[in-house]
Amino acid sequence: MVSSIQFLCCFFYITTCVRARHLWSEDLPQVSNIVLEKGKPINLGKNYDKVQISGLNGTLYSDSLSQLQTVTELKIHRNQIREIEKGALCSSPALRVLELEFYTNIKLPVFTRDAFDSCDNLEELLLKFDDNDVGNPPLINQDAFGNLPRLQKLALQGYRIPHMTKHFLKISHDSLTALIFSFCHIQRIDSDVFDDFKNLEEVIITHNPEWSRLPTDIFKNLSKLKKLVLRDNNLQGLSWDEFQGLSSLRELNLVDNQISSFDVDKIAKYMPGLEDLQIEINPAPCKQKEAFVSQLKTKLNHSVEVSYKFGFYDSCEED
Repeated sequence: MVSSIQFLCCFFYITTCVRARHLWSEDLPQVSNIVLEKGKPINLGKNYDKVQISGLNGTLYSDSLSQLQTVTELKIHRNQIREIEKGALCSSPALRVLELEFYTNIKLPVFTRDAFDSCDNLEELLLKFDDNDVGNPPLINQDAFGNLPRLQKLALQGYRIPHMTKHFLKISHDSLTALIFSFCHIQRIDSDVFDDFKNLEEVIITHNPEWSRLPTDIFKNLSKLKKLVLRDNNLQGLSWDEFQGLSSLRELNLVDNQISSFDVDKIAKYMPGLEDLQIEINPAPCKQKEAFVSQLKTKLNHSVEVSYKFGFYDSCEED
């Protein structure tokens, strides 16, 4: 029973939060199975602002998307793209949101700085890979996102980052407000990884079962951060000094980790504006969580919603 409940919760979260954005509905144009040829751009016949394209095969040429002049949000999925020419992804200057899925690709393209050439107006970029395909790992060059001056949200799903360092990717620090990493097989994150991202308002790092330690001072420069989601990892042994610097935080999600204690004084000190705290599926006894919730609500000078029980898994009746 417990495993079924946990599976349903995880599935719901993956299809909503981790996917970061749901742009697509059945009434939107869906273009599929187009033969990519140089000098023959895709033509929709009508002006749309959102389009999803599937079934592309081979090389995405520099002019393949050039006729999508009014498209601001584009999703390319279920494809076999093997190569991306310079400027091919953003040949339409109106493009603001780009989502690329590579779940079933036999051969993945290399993501270079040239692939994102002319993406000056891009605000959101979502790249999704099959994290279980160890024989066909994606390759994103370190400077691939180095010329995206207006990028506000970057989401990577299924891209393996065993050790996340400060310079693992070169990204525009000033414009970025949201970073999302899911199913990235993270094992270690350096304490200075977010030092230059002082305008971040949302950080989501989920589904990394080999990641157990949260470095002290990792969030020290994120005074603007409002939402922090660290669910479905293996975090444990928290001192709670790790959350120093989160003075603007409103939502903290720590569901399904290995956290055995909660420090009410440090949580109130480091996150004084906290409004929503989720700590279900952690090994701390339910009655201990219950006492902590009561103390936290007393400690803070405003109302706070705390979710700490999850079906039979967190039943206080069993304590």
